[in-house]
Amino acid sequence: AVLDRAASYGAAAGPLYLEVTSALYTQRADVPCTNVIYGLGGREIRPEQIAGIYASLQDIKSSGQPAHPVSFVGVRE
Repeated sequence: AVLDRAASYGAAAGPLYLEVTSALYTQRADVPCTNVIYGLGGREIRPEQIAGIYASLQDIKSSGQPAHPVSFVGVRE
């Protein structure tokens, strides 16, 4: 999981995620990645939210692909 504290307007994912996946692609590394964007609007991330992120990584490990390539933590839906 690549954790971003910012969202890029008009981009498919957060800025750090785009940099990491670009570097992995140029090295021909086939690694499943997911982007978790947190802290929007100055919100803090809580320990239970981080635990939830790690739990979702276990699902990615078993399936081989993330269910959602980009997810947001701590925002109202």
